[in-house]
Amino acid sequence: MGGNGARSGKFQKRRRCAIINVMKVKIKKGDHLPAGEYELTNRDKIERAKNALPPGAINREVFIEYDKIAGRIVDSKGNVLPPQSFWKLEVRRKIVRTLAERERAREHSRYGEFIIQTNYVQYLLILLILVRARRPSTNKLWAKLERLPLGGLLEIVNLCTQDAPVENKLVQWLRKYKDARDALAHKMFTTEKLTPKECEAAIKSGKAIIKLLNKILGTKTLPSL
Repeated sequence: MGGNGARSGKFQKRRRCAIINVMKVKIKKGDHLPAGEYELTNRDKIERAKNALPPGAINREVFIEYDKIAGRIVDSKGNVLPPQSFWKLEVRRKIVRTLAERERAREHSRYGEFIIQTNYVQYLLILLILVRARRPSTNKLWAKLERLPLGGLLEIVNLCTQDAPVENKLVQWLRKYKDARDALAHKMFTTEKLTPKECEAAIKSGKAIIKLLNKILGTKTLPSL
């Protein structure tokens, strides 16, 4: 009788240890993993997973690390899941995120190049306006023109350029360039997708405009500021 009591006590103790050794993790919807409640049943691998992570790691991180080392995972229906299935999903998610971040960085880089080019186009337009207006380039006048947006400078250029085929072509190119600039700026600051190819197409047209402006301006010089 006493032996049975001792054995029963040991069984209860083992059962309590087994319960303590199981780690339960709940994965919520939108967490980039199949949602549900899971049990991690290998005590040693739970400890290994925790030790591999920095202090304060959340349960999700422990869960992924545990699966990485092929710890046993049981779902809410009692099914034992294939080892590393969650870890592989997480690796795939990180790869996709890294590629997306690189693409965004490339988009921003090309857009930044386009903005610098636009500023230079506006600088050349100011020079052209002053040449055509035959007015001295004072600091005050330059500052006033410099504050105008591309569209404002375009309208002045349209008024003061000579009636020549090359300058008519310039105005047409500038209108398309401005439309491209407006479209890119809209996409840059909204949820619409901005692609590097769109920036590259605008930059290409900007290079043609700069070349044409340099041809029109030629060797003409302006009074220094």
